[in-house]
Amino acid sequence: MASNRMETQERSMPRVPWPPLLLLALAGLAYCLQRYSPLPLPDALGSGVARGIGFMLLGAALSVELWAAFRFYRRRTTVLPNRRAKALVTDGPYRVSRNPIYVAHVTIPIALMLAFTNPWMGLQAPVLLGLLTKLAIEPEEAFLRQMFGEAYDRYCDATRRWL
Repeated sequence: MASNRMETQERSMPRVPWPPLLLLALAGLAYCLQRYSPLPLPDALGSGVARGIGFMLLGAALSVELWAAFRFYRRRTTVLPNRRAKALVTDGPYRVSRNPIYVAHVTIPIALMLAFTNPWMGLQAPVLLGLLTKLAIEPEEAFLRQMFGEAYDRYCDATRRWL
């Protein structure tokens, strides 16, 4: 019976680590689009202040990703989205969001837009949000619900998906 449950869980897990691949692919696309088909950025968003805010946002997003990853390490489970979780992590940044790493992933293009004056980066943020939801979050939630059952349902009731 336990073996059968494990096989069902393995089949429901995402096979591809979509989040980092999506982030990198969309950032590369935005870079190419700005290089070969540049969009103008309003003057205020191209200022030194905006660039500074972009770098601060980037630092904050990367810090959240590291903090969240450290929570996984402390619970001796994987941070990789295509590997089977051994523990349900609900502390640290996971008290505020069920997906703090993905919140950071969606913040990164906005930060890059400001830091490098590339409007294509900012335009990709809602696309990334939608793709992460469909390709990563929904399958992960189904897997976590199978794996942790009522404990995961209580966590979902208490904590928002994004913020």
